[in-house]
Amino acid sequence: MNSQLQSTIQALSGGLSSVDADTAVSNVSTWQGALSGAPGAENVVAGLGELQVALENGDLEGAADLLPNLGREVEALIPDAPEDDQEGLRQLADLLQG
Repeated sequence: MNSQLQSTIQALSGGLSSVDADTAVSNVSTWQGALSGAPGAENVVAGLGELQVALENGDLEGAADLLPNLGREVEALIPDAPEDDQEGLRQLADLLQG
């Protein structure tokens, strides 16, 4: 599993409220850059953009409301992801969907 995926899972494993907004914005921005232009990741990138805006505006409730859909979009990427990342993506999708 790649290190970015591993660190995101680790950060979210303590619960969504354990991640401060600045760290979350930085993580979201990094993921946007990593996935931008990746085939099939358009919905995830769009969802990350919405999440980033909500976090930057301090709308934590709105950000939380976006996570289940983002988790479903991540789940949709699993079949086409590198085999080494598939289990990590499953874990991430589960964490996002609550």
